[in-house]
Amino acid sequence: KAKNLRREIRKKIDDPGIPFIAILEELGFSKAQVLHNTKVYENYIQFLSSFDSIKIRYESLIDGIYENLESYLGIEVTKSQIQTSEHMHVARTKSYGDWRNWFTPKDVVFFKNHYQDLLATLGYDDDWQLNENQTISQETTLTYLDKWSVH
Repeated sequence: KAKNLRREIRKKIDDPGIPFIAILEELGFSKAQVLHNTKVYENYIQFLSSFDSIKIRYESLIDGIYENLESYLGIEVTKSQIQTSEHMHVARTKSYGDWRNWFTPKDVVFFKNHYQDLLATLGYDDDWQLNENQTISQETTLTYLDKWSVH
């Protein structure tokens, strides 16, 4: 499986025009399996909503916007508390929005059709604009996979 994943990532690095959904299918994931995740996520969000909880967006953590978390916890939160050294091997890009390099217009049609309602529930807008000059970094893909093989 790892060899197939590396092969598909290499193909995508070389040609960002390959649809992401085609890569998933090449790796053995059917569209039905991908769509099954929508229901899993919806159920999980509904389950979490039944508790006294808050939504914290990944983008907020990356941007250092902790007000929502601080208000909920009643304490000040610092970046050093969020980015602990013991978990730094997990960090990949330390950014967000890279899907705009991975998706193609075909992917946008597929994922928007099936995931937009879920994303709206999570507070995301309807912005499916892709990057004009798509590039996929070997550092945050293949090199990242190599780093995980050490852990």
